[in-house]
Amino acid sequence: MNANILGQYDLSRVSIDCNSSYSNFIVYAHELAHFSLTKNTLFGILHFLARQINESTPSARLGSIVGVMTDASERTQEVYGMYYELIHISSQYKRYFKSYYYNFKHEAYYTKYQFQDFEWIIGKNGLNNDSKLIDRMATIAMNVDITKYADSNPWESSRGLFRIISENKTCYMPDYRLKKLLTLTHALGIPELHKMSDDEIARAADIQYLKFTTETVMELLTRLANQFDEIGYSSSLIHANINNIKTNQIKLGYYLPRGDDFSTTLKQTILPECLNHRFEEIPLVALPRKGNHDIEVVTLYDYSPTCLCEFTDFKAKRKYSIISKTNAVNEYLKDYRCITQFYFDDYQTVLQNWPSLAEKRLFFILKNPYYEFKTLIADYMSAKKYAFIYKLNDGVIFLFVPDSENNLFYTCQSMINIDSIITDFNNGFYSTPDSLFWTENNQWRDYARILSNYSETDAINLTQEEFASMQLYVSSV
Repeated sequence: MNANILGQYDLSRVSIDCNSSYSNFIVYAHELAHFSLTKNTLFGILHFLARQINESTPSARLGSIVGVMTDASERTQEVYGMYYELIHISSQYKRYFKSYYYNFKHEAYYTKYQFQDFEWIIGKNGLNNDSKLIDRMATIAMNVDITKYADSNPWESSRGLFRIISENKTCYMPDYRLKKLLTLTHALGIPELHKMSDDEIARAADIQYLKFTTETVMELLTRLANQFDEIGYSSSLIHANINNIKTNQIKLGYYLPRGDDFSTTLKQTILPECLNHRFEEIPLVALPRKGNHDIEVVTLYDYSPTCLCEFTDFKAKRKYSIISKTNAVNEYLKDYRCITQFYFDDYQTVLQNWPSLAEKRLFFILKNPYYEFKTLIADYMSAKKYAFIYKLNDGVIFLFVPDSENNLFYTCQSMINIDSIITDFNNGFYSTPDSLFWTENNQWRDYARILSNYSETDAINLTQEEFASMQLYVSSV
């Protein structure tokens, strides 16, 4: 990867230079936006399949056709990527939003894609409540099926596809459709658009619109296979997708986050490290004693003689943040049976500073690039080198690795690292434990608590079978 490129999207995956930009989730947010808009829209799927087929059996003709589709949807994709960046900044670093947006406005990127047309989404200190309209507008713009309306085969040549798109912009060109939607936004006003369905918005903008469903995707794939067969392109990949949907009875629908929970869903997807929680600062003595509370996880940041403590109450969906003397917290923890976790920096000092935890199994969170995580835990792993992975969603995994005392290191990583992790299993750096290792004595509940603590999901309320289904199985050689 070019040293100047932090992230790159190639329709089939999101690539991040983890060595230099792991913590730069702005890049991840931007690239994930492209991935989401591609896999959840009809134009996106057409673009993806044409690109993938051309990569497996290169053709100058098909390659130039892919280029036409890229040009036709470039602004829509890039505006949506920039929007995801702003969502990330607004939700995670609100106090920096003004300065970030000021710098953003002075970049060539901002001018090239005319992001000034979308400044109605910007509030005083972040995004306002109208921001979710961009999500709707981008998907309406991209939900068009070239295979359905074209009078002739749209895949015969790039010149032919360009003609079809340019002569029927309201039907086929996502960027022009987005422009029509922007005009409608200014004509009717944002409050009025909020009241309208996607179909109503498309009709008012005078553009064609198809819903993204199993039926419309299957129709698209069938026509695409026939059109490719007519002109001698390989359709095997298209048929493989058709068979996969049929065999596994896959239900397709609109899966991009939308509505009032947009930022929450987005944070869970793109932010493998600690998410925003509702913290309430209270004195340590004000926290109820055992029997009168629902504390599930205690997180300790050891700065002896004082420490920062976080107590997580899943029922109230709240964390209490407290600074207190280490010896006072030691006494207090005797009454707690909830799991306890530290940062790896505290690993060497735990038994010395925390005698009340000597008999407990502890968790150690490492918020490091994956290559650093491996280096830091290498000398402390168990002799059997056990490790196991839980998948939170399509973007986030948790890797757990026991140490020689049966404490656990864990890290929250994006799915972009899964290939590296599996390679390490195959090369013997880790090994896969038998199923009893994490299910006996209900130990799996501790892992569920960890996932719930960092993701604000309800993993803690899953059954053992449901939670087991989140595990990714890998085989050691």
